[in-house]
Amino acid sequence: MTWFELLIKIKLIRIFPLQWYLLERQEVQLEVKRNELKQRKQLLKELEVQNENLRLRQSNLEREQREKELQRKIINLEKELEAKQALELEIHHLRGNLQVVNHIRDDGNEDVEEKLHTKKEELGHLSQADTFSTRGLNVDGLKVYVRRKFRHITMESSG
Repeated sequence: MTWFELLIKIKLIRIFPLQWYLLERQEVQLEVKRNELKQRKQLLKELEVQNENLRLRQSNLEREQREKELQRKIINLEKELEAKQALELEIHHLRGNLQVVNHIRDDGNEDVEEKLHTKKEELGHLSQADTFSTRGLNVDGLKVYVRRKFRHITMESSG
């Protein structure tokens, strides 16, 4: 029962039929508009949830891409370090050979000196390309260092 009907029943207002019809019509229109607003609010809430889900998916994809890129960088740095250490080991071996050759006083030491010189140049090129200092770090120490940095970066990106 509408409030108009209630007022008529208690005979506080006398309304003519045309007026009654217009009031009822307005009331129905208002109810339709209320329903439309409720539907729009519901639709808006659903769209907001969809947008938030989309943003979350996008941020997860970006985080995964950053993690993959960082993993690739770690692998490349480990390979560079291994190559550098292999050259250093070979240089050390050639120096030992040179010392043995010098000790024996053989004329064949020019070949060893030449190899040592080329390996030193290769090591120099690698050292110039390095983006980090490897002084005092062994392979395992560098791997731990890089993984710690990677873990720190991924914690920042997920937080």
